[in-house]
Amino acid sequence: MDGMCNNLQHQHWGSALQPFRRILPAEYEDGFSVPKPSFPTGIHPPGRQVSICMQNATNQLDEPRLSMLFVHFAHFLDHDMSNIAAYKGANRSAIPCCGLVESRHPECFSLELKSNDPFYKEKGLMCMDFVRSAPAPQCQIGVREQLNQASSYIDLSNVYSTTEKDQHGLRDIDGGYLKSPTEPDGRYMLLRSKKLGDGCNTPEMLEANTPCFVSGDQRVNEFIGLTNMNQIWMREHNRVTDFFIKINGDHWSDERLYQETRRVVIAEMQHVVYNEFVPLLIGEKLTKSLELSPLKEGYFYGYDDTVDAGVANSFASAAFRFYHSMIKDLVAFEKTGSGVTEFSPLHTMLYNPFSLWQFGKNDELIRGSAAQNPRPIHTSFSAEVANHLFQRDNASFGFDLFAFNIQRGRDHGLPPYYKWREVCNLPPTNNFTQMKEFFRPHSLELIQRFYVDATHLDLFTGMLAENPLADGLLGPMASCIIADQFVRAKRGDRFWYETSDPLLRFTPEQLASIRDVTLARVLCDNGDALDLIQDRALEAVSETNPRKHCSGYQIPRLDLTRWHEAKPEGLKH
Repeated sequence: MDGMCNNLQHQHWGSALQPFRRILPAEYEDGFSVPKPSFPTGIHPPGRQVSICMQNATNQLDEPRLSMLFVHFAHFLDHDMSNIAAYKGANRSAIPCCGLVESRHPECFSLELKSNDPFYKEKGLMCMDFVRSAPAPQCQIGVREQLNQASSYIDLSNVYSTTEKDQHGLRDIDGGYLKSPTEPDGRYMLLRSKKLGDGCNTPEMLEANTPCFVSGDQRVNEFIGLTNMNQIWMREHNRVTDFFIKINGDHWSDERLYQETRRVVIAEMQHVVYNEFVPLLIGEKLTKSLELSPLKEGYFYGYDDTVDAGVANSFASAAFRFYHSMIKDLVAFEKTGSGVTEFSPLHTMLYNPFSLWQFGKNDELIRGSAAQNPRPIHTSFSAEVANHLFQRDNASFGFDLFAFNIQRGRDHGLPPYYKWREVCNLPPTNNFTQMKEFFRPHSLELIQRFYVDATHLDLFTGMLAENPLADGLLGPMASCIIADQFVRAKRGDRFWYETSDPLLRFTPEQLASIRDVTLARVLCDNGDALDLIQDRALEAVSETNPRKHCSGYQIPRLDLTRWHEAKPEGLKH
């Protein structure tokens, strides 16, 4: 549930509520906790200044190889593996950080804005709230570490939760289902949130009984694409449970139904991640060389209890934020049958999942995202996330995600970019001349305007400026950090779906069926009434990846009959 005792020799490794793993030691101003400041007192340029410089720094606004579902899936996977705990005030209240300097909370690390900021100057804003990540509890005084509230394993903790209390609230003890209000049209929906102060709900939506949602992760309503992914995988659980009840319901207990379904759905998720997502991200060559590709047959014998699967701080607070640069200005909704696509500004779809209560909206979002290309991974961000992140209805501005990511890296004491190249055995970039070989020319030109020295370059900025690998989306250094994490998530997971452990493994027939699973089929089976999608859903529609009908077997199905068990003789029900 929370990852505890996955590794029997190191019981806390990879479990929830543990400090993020460090690859390199933290670097703080005082050596222990204080983040390194920006100009004029420090060596770093203000994060917002870097962001402004980088906006609209590319004319390439589409990544033609991918669909927007790639970004939605990355967001969902991110929340499965990491959840950085934020520092809270009394009664878990938000901490304001832009009042009088002398009265600011000690955990504030606000972004100071220039009076000539091209966007915020018109709003009269001179400061942007930023609260530091909560320190992880430690048994002895030492360097500040941050807390991962999620299980580090790929185990759908954002669907199932990591605490017994929350899991009890999400689980229907009758039949092995996840609790989900069933609409009159038969759709399973995520649980309703009844809290007005949850940061999402409005009195009108609560009164109409179409409120925000509850899942295994409190960030479920953050973006409608994320909400939809949570709903898709919740529905997959209940779909599998439905079938198991039909074939084994007369002799499987509710607990057996729930646990076996959870096991199967997690296996599906792991297969999709390593079969479809990872090869696109880091490239087929690196995927194969690190033996990350799923096996075609047989079992995996590579489990290693000396491998710590815990998520690295650099992965959670920098490297796996790559997809933020891929976010488009507009969210696409393609109507059923007509092919007409409607667009909504991204900021209007943040903490606004209400339209998913409408029959077919789920499908419109899937179809629209499947047909839309994301932005390329780049130092250039959409203005929607650089100026309007989490903008409220009555406001004309929001936050800057690019600047926040830079600030988060400094908050966590991440060493500068050049030191990570040493860890990954890559050629040095200790000066701007050395960087020319490895960085996009225009990105490097902009970096040189603000960073006085190449050794000051932030990890997040540097990794987005890299030339990508020939068959991947990221540069070599970002690929190194991310690939290492996925190696650990596989080799360090005792419950890995291909495990050879005779006490844990699937039968050969069951495993063969799981290997047929694709994200396209999971979406087909769990949309409202989804009709068409491309076979490789994370990739763009093309002649070699055309849309196919969800009905029939054009898109392979998970054969759940492989789980049928004969009722034991003499068993009464």
